[in-house]
Order: sequence, then structure tokens, then C-alpha cells
Amino acid sequence: MANSEQPDVAVIVPTRDRRHLLPRALDSVFAQTHANFELIVVDDCSSDDTSSYLGAIADRRLKWHRFGEWRGGNVARNFAVELSRAPILSFLDSDDYLLPNRLERVIDYFSVHKEIDILLSSYASISGNTRTTHSNPEAIFSRDQLERYLIGYCLFLGGSGISVRRQAFIEIGGFDPTLMRMQDRDFLLRAARTRGCGSVADIDWIKSRTEGSLSLQREGKLSSLGELSLRHPVMRERYAQLLHYLVAREIMGPFVQAKLGLVIKAISEASHSPGLDFAPLSIFYDYYRGKRLRKELRREIGRLKSYRC
Repeated sequence: MANSEQPDVAVIVPTRDRRHLLPRALDSVFAQTHANFELIVVDDCSSDDTSSYLGAIADRRLKWHRFGEWRGGNVARNFAVELSRAPILSFLDSDDYLLPNRLERVIDYFSVHKEIDILLSSYASISGNTRTTHSNPEAIFSRDQLERYLIGYCLFLGGSGISVRRQAFIEIGGFDPTLMRMQDRDFLLRAARTRGCGSVADIDWIKSRTEGSLSLQREGKLSSLGELSLRHPVMRERYAQLLHYLVAREIMGPFVQAKLGLVIKAISEASHSPGLDFAPLSIFYDYYRGKRLRKELRREIGRLKSYRC
């Protein structure tokens, strides 16, 4: 790719202390069937030799920057976008990796669906020797559909599963730098105020559940959900039953497993999260009522699986 040539897509990679995993992620980008991309990596003040590794890569499609102090993954993502030039952005967490045709599919999709600004991919997650497929419907969602499926946890999300037109990313406001978790759901909920999105069923990336991944940590999940609810009052105003179910689910899980300590921690966390409007005496009622409502949403979205864009 000549220096003056406009890249078709930018792959955005924030990283911190993942030198042992970063080569797998970046190699999966360099191995893409579509070669006209730019790869933007922001090292969020790693304490390992991430910067030395990045500095040794000769591929001119790579651009990288190192923060002198820790600033957080969302700041790193937003800064990487500022460094990029491409009209399409595709995100990749440094412990995940892409399948070879990811970028080709993303570019083809946006070329065909000029009215769509955001695309959600499907993925497989790997934990130890276990591989699980997480396939979204092949569909286009309206604003209302996107909102309720996000709040109902009916879509499979991950930071590495979002591709978006650059202009739309700017208009939505990028990733919230004050959020440590659920930044992808927050970004999409803000997007749903003005636009819908598309999703594809074919797997095009792999989520690697490594030790220390935030997605595996139960502690802090309810307080993060409360923060999300404060940022998006619609969760309490229009979808209170679903919100209460999500809280009750985090309590009922360890309750069924007879893990009393985790139950107490979850109740305490929910009680101290003002965005959740938590009422301990209604746990069972909220759980079973919300479970029925979510089942209805899942049946609704399931009917979309027969529709191909």
C-alpha cells in the first residue's frame, strides 16, 4: 500500500501488558485476505516489552503510539481512531484475533448496505479446551429493535465484534472514557438513539477468555450495570422489568449453586448501585417475570434468523 493510498479500513487495537498475546492478534490482521488496511495500536503504558515488540515490526501499515501513563482502554481506542485515516473502523482487543476474511466481509457489507453505519459480527469464544459459538441473526435492526435487544442481552457483543463508519463513530461520541466495563453496550445504546445497525451470523473473530479478563469477573458487574443504567435512563423508564431481571440473575446464579458468600456480595453490590433501583424482597419475582419477558424477546429475535441481508 503506497503511503498516499487511502486505506479502506482501520483496525483499532488497544493493549496493556499483553506482549504474550499481542503477536497472535496482530498476525491475524496481517493475514487478512483484504490487504488495504491500516493497523493502529495504542499501548496503554504497558510494563512489559510491548513497545519493543511494536517497534520491531517493519510493516508500513502499522502505526502505534505509547501512553506515558495509564489512561484506560476507551481512551486508547478513541486516540487510535484519531490517528487513523480510513472511512471504516473495525475494533480488535489484544487478547482476541480475527479470522482471515473479517475485513473483506466488513468492507463488502458496508459497500452493499450504504444505509447502515454499524455492523455487529458473530464470534466463537475459547476457554481452555472449550469452544462455544455465539452467532447473531443475519438481520438489520431498527433503532427500537437495537435498543431493546441490547437491554435484553439478546445480542452477542464484544469489543472485537464492532465495525463502524468513521463519521458515525464521531457523531455517536466514541467510547466513554469513564467506563471500565460494558463500553461496547454503552456505545451501541448511544448509537440506538439515532440509528439502527446490521448484524451477520458468520463467525469472523475469536474471543479468547484469558485469566484476568474483565468479562469473567463477577465482582463489579452489577455496579457497572448500575452505571450503565444511570447513563441510559431508558433502561429504568421503559425496560425496568428487564433491568430487574438482569440484577436478579446475578444473584440467583450463585444462590442456585449454594454459594452464599457470592450471594451476599451480589446483594450488597446491587444495593449500593443507585442506577439499579434494587429491592431485595423482590428477587424471585423479578427473576421469573423478567425471564419470561426475555424469552419473548429471544423468540422475537429468533424469527429474524431466517432473514438474510
